Amino acid sequence: CGAETSSDGSVIEFVSGDQVLPLTIKATGSWDKMTTLSAGVFHLPAGDNKVVARAKSVNGIAPCNLGVLRLVPVK
Repeated sequence: CGAETSSDGSVIEFVSGDQVLPLTIKATGSWDKMTTLSAGVFHLPAGDNKVVARAKSVNGIAPCNLGVLRLVPVK
């Protein structure tokens, strides 16, 4: 996620079904200076699932530039 200084403290949410993982944004200094953040753990059933990213609160003109959403299996 890359974020201008004015976006610091914005919150985005990752939603799947009734699960919501909020993530508070930390400014990186620019939209294209990306950093890796962890939002937490979803418990997803086998098969196709939908994950939505949405802004909950916005400081500045946007919360962040979301480059990649990576889902990694947890053992």
